[in-house]
Amino acid sequence: MKQIRSKAFLKFKDLIGQNNHYLITILIGLDGVKNKLVTKSDEFHTTWKPKDLDSTVNRSRHFAIKATMAWIVDGIDTYFSLCNRKPNLLQDEDFISQLSSADKSVYKKLYVFINNLKLTCPEVFLIDLVITWRNRLVHFLARTPINDELKNNLIQNKQYFIDNYQGLDISLTLENFDKNEVPKFKEITSFIRAAIKLVENIDRELLQKLDNERFYKEVLSEYLSDNFLHKLDKIWSEDQNSRERTLINIYRQYGIIFDPSDSEIIKYSNMTYSDAKQYFT
Repeated sequence: MKQIRSKAFLKFKDLIGQNNHYLITILIGLDGVKNKLVTKSDEFHTTWKPKDLDSTVNRSRHFAIKATMAWIVDGIDTYFSLCNRKPNLLQDEDFISQLSSADKSVYKKLYVFINNLKLTCPEVFLIDLVITWRNRLVHFLARTPINDELKNNLIQNKQYFIDNYQGLDISLTLENFDKNEVPKFKEITSFIRAAIKLVENIDRELLQKLDNERFYKEVLSEYLSDNFLHKLDKIWSEDQNSRERTLINIYRQYGIIFDPSDSEIIKYSNMTYSDAKQYFT
């Protein structure tokens, strides 16, 4: 058995994975507008006659980048929430209690995960900055500064960001933040990559800490919970080989790769209909 990625991570990637592509597409389109290579087609039944084309394009770029910032943070928040839904990646009651206490604060949730998993990757500091910057851009009155500890951690990892994020100069990034500017293109694409990298690291740590037997049972229980008797009958009325293939495909949806020789698949495929009904009820 190999557990590659959780379903929560797959959903996160689905939410955020194409953002870089979409943002580039929008910015290329705006560049065409700026250079008067793109004009309004007749299908848009509205008036569009900007007095200052350059200003309109710049503001539209800023809008697209702000929307991307909000989407990055929302994607991370969605991942955190999905980790605490069945089949549950969080099995430690204290961890779950801390997450509940964080309420709706993405910042607090981030550090619940970081502290419990003892993560030290530099992406933690970059995403901390992203959350604060996003709040400044989206909430009109927000002017939350970053603390000296975060600033020092970012500066100490300056070379790491240059090497791993296409020359991102964190000193210039901090200057842009302090000026309350919208992130530059290199910065926003770096933030997307950093979010994916951080959630990959969190997901890997969570999967390593799982009580697998408990989790595998929860996966099937969750799958069967919707239309229980119908799905139960569909699986356990099959011959054993077909049952194995069905179970393997169900687990694959949750990022778990089994083959027919794995003990958990053998255990479940050997169950009778009545045993399975009692076990998963």
